[in-house]
Amino acid sequence: MRIIEKLSHQEFSCQFPVFAFLCKYCICPWVLRFNSGKSRGWNTELSLVNRYFVFIVLHFDLASLYATKLHTCFFRKYTKGRDFYDLIWYFGKRILPNFELLNNAIEQTEHEKINLNADNFNDFIKEKLARVDFAKVKRDVEAFVKIRVNSNY
Repeated sequence: MRIIEKLSHQEFSCQFPVFAFLCKYCICPWVLRFNSGKSRGWNTELSLVNRYFVFIVLHFDLASLYATKLHTCFFRKYTKGRDFYDLIWYFGKRILPNFELLNNAIEQTEHEKINLNADNFNDFIKEKLARVDFAKVKRDVEAFVKIRVNSNY
């Protein structure tokens, strides 16, 4: 069960219960603080998790997470291979990012206004990927990936 909810920037930057463990005897809210300097335009979802305990989690929706990952991969001052590992996962989902959030994040950090949308997104990805030092990405990811060589194959 998912409930999509959009909060205002001001509400998000305040303290609020992010999730609560609901059990037979108690309700224990966990509270997190978020940086109010983050870019605007994100969307949140409430997800009900029913595993060992029943609890609700408030989190970014997938398109907003994808937008933040794109911004991290292509506009951060340094390269982290594990971010590109995550980016491949998003590519496999075949979804579009939250363009409002991505455009706002780029404007906030790069001080330039661009208008990314579904029409120019593929060109943007091709251009940005052409500039990535994949040798550096590979070196960073190698520490996390275990490669097995089997002589039977």
